[in-house]
Amino acid sequence: MDRIDQALATLWAKKNDRDGRLTWLPLTTHLEDTKGVITCLYQHWMSDGQKEILLHTIKPAVGTVDEALGCRLAQFLASVHDIGKATPVFQTQKGFQHAADLDDALVEHLEQSGFTGISELSLDAWDRKRTHHTVTGEYLLGQYGVRDDIASIIGGHHGKPLDDKKEVNDQRAYEAFYDQEGKGDPSVVALWQAVQKEIFLRAIRSGGFTKSDRTTDVALLPEITEPGQVILSGLVIMADWIASNEQYFPLIPIEEMTAGDMRQRLEKGWTQWYKHHADEPLTLSSAGEAEDYYTMRFGFAPRDFQRIVFDTIAKTEDPGIFILEAPMGGGKTEAALAAVEQLMAAKQLDGLFFGLPTQATSNGIFRRIETWYEQLVKDYDKRSTMKLMHGKAALNDLQEELSRGDHVDEDGGAGVFTSAWFSGRKTAILSDAVVGTVDHFLLTALKQRHLALRHLGFSRKIVVIDEVHAYDAYMDVYLARALEWMGAFGIPVVLLSATLPAGIRRDLICAYQKGRGYGIRKADMDSNALIFDSDHYPLLTYTEGDKICQRDDFPKAKDRCAAIHSLAEEKLVETLQILLKDGGVVGIIVNTVRRAQEIYQDLAERFHGEVSLLHAHFIDTDRIKKERVLMDQLGKGAKRPYRAIVIGTQVLEQSLDIDFDVLFTDLCPMDLLLQRVGRLHRHKIHRPKALREPALYVMGMSATLDFEQGAAHIYGDELLARTQKILPDTLFLPRDISPLVQQVYGNDTFDWAEGLEAKYQDFRESHNEKRVQKEDKANRGFLLDRPHLKWKPEKYNLLGWLKTEAQDTSDDIACAQVRDAEESIEVIAVRQCGNGYSYFDSKEDISGQIEKVEGMKELSSHTLKLSHRTAVQACGSVSETIAWLESYNRTHLSDWQSLPWLKGCLGIIFQMDEDMQTGFFPLGKVTLYYDDRLGLRVEKTSSSR
Repeated sequence: MDRIDQALATLWAKKNDRDGRLTWLPLTTHLEDTKGVITCLYQHWMSDGQKEILLHTIKPAVGTVDEALGCRLAQFLASVHDIGKATPVFQTQKGFQHAADLDDALVEHLEQSGFTGISELSLDAWDRKRTHHTVTGEYLLGQYGVRDDIASIIGGHHGKPLDDKKEVNDQRAYEAFYDQEGKGDPSVVALWQAVQKEIFLRAIRSGGFTKSDRTTDVALLPEITEPGQVILSGLVIMADWIASNEQYFPLIPIEEMTAGDMRQRLEKGWTQWYKHHADEPLTLSSAGEAEDYYTMRFGFAPRDFQRIVFDTIAKTEDPGIFILEAPMGGGKTEAALAAVEQLMAAKQLDGLFFGLPTQATSNGIFRRIETWYEQLVKDYDKRSTMKLMHGKAALNDLQEELSRGDHVDEDGGAGVFTSAWFSGRKTAILSDAVVGTVDHFLLTALKQRHLALRHLGFSRKIVVIDEVHAYDAYMDVYLARALEWMGAFGIPVVLLSATLPAGIRRDLICAYQKGRGYGIRKADMDSNALIFDSDHYPLLTYTEGDKICQRDDFPKAKDRCAAIHSLAEEKLVETLQILLKDGGVVGIIVNTVRRAQEIYQDLAERFHGEVSLLHAHFIDTDRIKKERVLMDQLGKGAKRPYRAIVIGTQVLEQSLDIDFDVLFTDLCPMDLLLQRVGRLHRHKIHRPKALREPALYVMGMSATLDFEQGAAHIYGDELLARTQKILPDTLFLPRDISPLVQQVYGNDTFDWAEGLEAKYQDFRESHNEKRVQKEDKANRGFLLDRPHLKWKPEKYNLLGWLKTEAQDTSDDIACAQVRDAEESIEVIAVRQCGNGYSYFDSKEDISGQIEKVEGMKELSSHTLKLSHRTAVQACGSVSETIAWLESYNRTHLSDWQSLPWLKGCLGIIFQMDEDMQTGFFPLGKVTLYYDDRLGLRVEKTSSSR
């Protein structure tokens, strides 16, 4: 072994003192582990389509792109990613366990191998922070002539690329940190430089970037566009995490200088990790004919519009974005799943992401998608990973089944399961199939540490986003930017909507095409005006390469008529009594929780035992129970009650497949009103004679445009005014859906009654001002820059990619950054029971049972949201209310902080009134009241309490 090899062998990458056992891992071993893992990931985890996406972003220095180039480049990056650890500043770093014996032993290794004087080296602690091994690694590569497109990947392999080139250039001031310059013998300086260069040369050779005479040549490294840099960055991070997992790649005793046979080590480590994953990438063949496909996957023949969508996608040679607009309950979900399988086969991708507006809608569709996906993978005799991805996913019954492996064949073969490794907050998106909230798609446009991992996950999936109409101007900015990045990767996207404004359709198409490199000029806008502004329905708008196409030749569906009646709220009880004379099921959807509670209290006194309430301010477990009861009573095929009145907020608008005989609603924007109408006569069933014809009663209409304060605050006066103006006496569905939505969200002018024109113009100006403010707020925040597709490595690289990134503390905080929603506080709500506490629906004291996993998990599901307004009323601000609650928890629930499921949670214990039905909890200047009929109510604290 020559001097350089001997010196290299003593450099450490990891060290640990666990239970008095001193262990370490040589740097060369970790680099070799990471290279082996990234090779296996490239060959066995990445799909052919994902590799093709990467190869399109790479320009070789000589010749043309070949299939092996992507793998060779990945191997080079893995082999050099920790070169920054081959420096005195890292090698003298103390261990996390402050194990002096271990630190001293490793430094002694270094002294004996030629790095004399290192044990006496003293480096400033503040300057150490400026010379993290990611920075030193990027600097060293620059010294060897590596361009920034590649070097910045090394600088970002801990999740965040450097913010500025200046951080790299400033490294010139830290010679001693790199090679003991000025701190020791010149031969030591030369040795440091030699081992660093040797690591680099080995990496160059490992990637095959050598001349015909086998000499290395940095000029042979290819150029990479920014999207490719992001994918490779994610791949390096993933490989490094796997190779750093001691369960797969263990450290070795300090007495040993080698990890043994590296081939056996890789085989054992990779097998240990891979057994928690799927089979080889799911490579699909053609989905076949529509008739056969729908019969095979769904058990029914396709509807005409489903067949047209299927056939259109089958004939699209270069698929991009597909926007499907079709009626509520018309089969868009099946059409989207069929499209996913078609596009997976066409693009040789092996996963999907299905995003919905809320956790409730995600939960509602999860089982349908899992059933379809499980059948798909079993047909191909594969097993595949699947994950429900949102903050309460662990409480979902099906997700628990997948985590246990219940949906995999008994022999461990084909089926769908959730991998433990892919269940982490940062790794869940790397699962093959993911169902979650739309936030997780929008997060691809949020500057946040380890964003490259999220992009890596999406670069192997077909993306479906449902109910696109449900987003506001702030979220639309993030949606457009996320679509740009999907376009840059060439990932097909399917967007679903029942009520999509034409302007949003245009913006989404343009965003995706910009990402693909097809700029939309004004001439293009003019030539595509008929496509962008079409109000045909159903409608499929899609791209094929640089072409924007549309299908509007769908057979016309038979219209259903719904009579529209304006209703003064004081007439509500009288109208209900008339309509329900011979029984029936009524839905009442209002815009605020407070209104829903007030109406419930009024009606419950008049219709004893026939009134129920559902909104978002129930404890989660109570809300889920109420949803199940409603589904059992009013879902498809349910045995319906003789008479029932269901009062709710927007949760009835989206998440439940329930059916009302007659519907009452507050005035709301046209697209949401039509969503609500979708719950009216949804199923083909026998109805009371008086309710056989669909009827919608709209409350809150105003001849003077003075709308209910809560509705105006949520939706804005302008949209309410425009909706009221054009709301017809009779709705013809689906014929009227698109024309009505386009009129409300378009630029049509209306004639207003005398005295109302000026009032409406004020509404319009206020609406436009708020929209601009929301867009500006989104753009000024943590919005990711547009993808750069040009071949300019020194200009378009990852330096500054995540500059001024968002907080990285939790998914909830991250998701809040992509929604312009007021911050709320989640608490675990229980009621007092003797000296302990119990659930609201139980009399059993559970305070002594929470140390068991089942008890902790159950308790953590009893959560309740305190709104931003409640927090401000209570203590002046959200942060002050949190501080108040933290103080309360330290006094009353301190034992929670030592338990894994409850650590960091805030809890409140409601005291009970004399009737033992209603709980109360004084919180600052307000009192919270809770019962399972009304949910949470907030009142200013009474002096008598």
